[in-house]
Amino acid sequence: MSSLGVVSSPIAFSQRLSQLLLSNNFSLSPTKLARKFNLRWRGTPVTPNAARKWILGESIPTLDKIDVLANLLGTNSQWLRWGDKNPNQINTMGRTESIHTIALEPNLEKSLIQDFRLLNTANQRVIFNLIEIMLHEQKK
Repeated sequence: MSSLGVVSSPIAFSQRLSQLLLSNNFSLSPTKLARKFNLRWRGTPVTPNAARKWILGESIPTLDKIDVLANLLGTNSQWLRWGDKNPNQINTMGRTESIHTIALEPNLEKSLIQDFRLLNTANQRVIFNLIEIMLHEQKK
């Protein structure tokens, strides 16, 4: 533990990651985590072995990878990496929250934009058209 009251060991990171995976109804499977992560990651894909090391507390991913994990899991990257004890940094939003609450979550918004950019042009157009239809219907 550092003088700032945070825990940055690989084991502590592993505990936070596992807690988030379970609270988001994700499996603790390294293969599944690697797949979900790689859908959002623009760099060289991570292997299931790398994800296994994260889950087991054998290593901590780089900060840019932690940002992707935090967005995937709806939390603050600072909390995920360092374990700041501030509970307001943890997104405890349940699956039944209203869309208004979701829209106010900056990490979810950022994740949505990142996911959108990963789509090919044809699928981006589908999403764009769907949003236009929904906005038009909302105005009625």
